[in-house]
Amino acid sequence: MKPRNFVASARMMLFVTLVLAASMTEKAESACIPEGAYIDSATFSIYVAGWGQTVQLHRITAPWIETEVTWSNFASSYASAVEGSFVAPCGSSGWCSVDITSLVQGWVDGSYPNYGLLLEQGQASAITCPSSECSDVELRPKLEISYITLSGSVSVTIQRPGADQDGVADAYIWEWGPYANGGNSPKLYAGLLNGYEKQSLLRFELEFCEQPAGCRFTGGGVDTDGNWDHTLEDGQMIRNGAGNVPEGIDRAQFGGQAGANTAQPPQPKGEWTHHQQRGASGSFTFHGGTASAPAGTEIVEIRCSDPRGCRPSGDPPSPAKQLDFDGIGTFKSIGKGSKAPIFEIDNPTVTAEGKGNKTFDGTFHWFEVNIDDLGEPGGFNKGAPDSEVCPSAGFGEKGAEPLANCDCPDFYRITIYDGVDAADVVWLPDGSIDLTSVLIDKDTGLPKEVIYEFYGFIDGGNLQIHHPTGFDLKQLSETWLAGVE
Repeated sequence: MKPRNFVASARMMLFVTLVLAASMTEKAESACIPEGAYIDSATFSIYVAGWGQTVQLHRITAPWIETEVTWSNFASSYASAVEGSFVAPCGSSGWCSVDITSLVQGWVDGSYPNYGLLLEQGQASAITCPSSECSDVELRPKLEISYITLSGSVSVTIQRPGADQDGVADAYIWEWGPYANGGNSPKLYAGLLNGYEKQSLLRFELEFCEQPAGCRFTGGGVDTDGNWDHTLEDGQMIRNGAGNVPEGIDRAQFGGQAGANTAQPPQPKGEWTHHQQRGASGSFTFHGGTASAPAGTEIVEIRCSDPRGCRPSGDPPSPAKQLDFDGIGTFKSIGKGSKAPIFEIDNPTVTAEGKGNKTFDGTFHWFEVNIDDLGEPGGFNKGAPDSEVCPSAGFGEKGAEPLANCDCPDFYRITIYDGVDAADVVWLPDGSIDLTSVLIDKDTGLPKEVIYEFYGFIDGGNLQIHHPTGFDLKQLSETWLAGVE
């Protein structure tokens, strides 16, 4: 058995359909924008000859074909809302630019189909613009995009280098010739000509690919297990720090970090501590990767999913709503007497570290943590979450739904598996633990059973997913960037 590897593969083509000429430079042709990327800026620029006219950009709402689109079959398929505008000429003749960041972000997020932009100016005198078929390559329309990656910002300029490039479309249409097509014209138009209106359309072909999974987490909180709506049977709200948690309801505190370069020794992938304070499961402290934990404990794998965090969660927003990490941990302390834990299976293999032991003789355990960063700030959530949008089991790999909902509070889950005596753990030459010796029962050959699980929308604290930084992700980001530049 191996740890689950949740990899969301994505490789698709994003056709940025813009009014007028299109295409990619040779540099951009080998580039791609990561799925769910945060678009820092997107600027559409076109060279214009005209006289003081206001040109408006609209989002196209239906597909079209460069060599077939006409005034008649296009049938005004564009949104009435104006995405941006410019006044021509921008100089006597020259480049005019429009910020369309929000529109490009909407295409990247999949908020609406990407059919492109329409260029129109109603009843004003027509302006002309070089199209993607213009012999002067430098005067062809372009789109400049800057987006956030693992190691910072990447900029791409998209502009057609040749007249016959696949995936590029531009055309003008004319009310006077409703069945005529201007897809092969070296010019594009907007406005009135001979008393009839002309409009222009454009499409850039842009590859949309996957960026290596990358994010980091810091934070912690407090929660009552199973009381996902924070209420008791009599309607009383359970608040952070309340001393009257009813019998049978577990209460725990938890916190740490994963993927951050500030993680403490013995390894840099992160650390986590879960303190089961009181309730049916008794009392204990479990940790992995912390400076006080035995050698061999660590966060083994970190997985990010559900791109783009809920606002406000930083600028730019968090790269993902969900983070899952798996690791090896130990019990730092275990309650006794009335505080002794009651685990989910009989006679589990569980031994605490002990105090002052120079040689660890407790048990090692595989554990899994799920974080959903959904609320800001992460303090006590007043009122019960909506059960229709906030399922009690949460989201993601073990939740009721794969994708999280930003209308819910932060969510936390930990799962701890049955242990292995230190003497039975297999060590690898690099000083790490062979995962198979922790995951598989040596007597039965079956995967270890779950002994403890705790989850809920947190009552207090804050769980925060960040963009990755630091030496532990530097090589990953540089390798990825080298492949797309």
